[in-house]
Amino acid sequence: MKKYFIQFLLLVTAGSAFAQKNSPNYQYSLNLNNVTNDKLQVTLLTPKLKGSETVFHLPKMVPGTYAIADYGRYISDLKAFDQKGNQLKTDRTDSNSWKISGADQLTKITYLVDDSWDSPEIKGEEIFQPAGTNIDKDKVYVINNFGFFGYFDGQKNIPFEITITKPAEFYGSTSLKANHINATTDRYAVPDYYSLADAPMMYNKPDTTVLNIGGTEVLISLYSPNQKATSAVIAQELKKNTGSSKRISWREITC
Repeated sequence: MKKYFIQFLLLVTAGSAFAQKNSPNYQYSLNLNNVTNDKLQVTLLTPKLKGSETVFHLPKMVPGTYAIADYGRYISDLKAFDQKGNQLKTDRTDSNSWKISGADQLTKITYLVDDSWDSPEIKGEEIFQPAGTNIDKDKVYVINNFGFFGYFDGQKNIPFEITITKPAEFYGSTSLKANHINATTDRYAVPDYYSLADAPMMYNKPDTTVLNIGGTEVLISLYSPNQKATSAVIAQELKKNTGSSKRISWREITC
């Protein structure tokens, strides 16, 4: 049986199937409508790479949990393609890493992501739920970005673009600033992988409340499967019991 948690997010105010050429950044896309066997496909149009091979990673751990998570355990069917759609050779070297041949020809990667909340068949220690991922079709999607999106060796400090296709009635709760392309498409521009990892998302039918605590906007986004809780009630309690708030930034990602 699935379990759910209340996600608090702090907002600090301040075409073709294959790319015609490589972008200077990562261009990820994720369609929340296309769930198959509790999995979502991630598509990456890759930045320009050099050399005969590269290594693609998902994190082994992220700060804040003090635990080995091996997020790559939840990735399957990873494929790499050149500009003409020819498949390149890939070798999975460990739980979180894939060696890809012909890096200078690489244009696109696709893979499937299973969620950590409801995958008892995947071996290893269970990931602490607030640091995990959830795919519950037409209900709620918890996207800790380091569980969905990876990076190449030596390429964590370049920009990421994330495009999310969603049901029209869903809202994406996150500290990232969304460019709402249309009713079913959100796009996020993020300066580097650290910033992406520091900004979880939750997509569901909206139940949100915004508080201002210590000069910081706090977005409370709630999914309640039995609808017995509301974000307004949670906000009321939080306001009573919180004197100050600060954002914690995660600066190290270990592959």
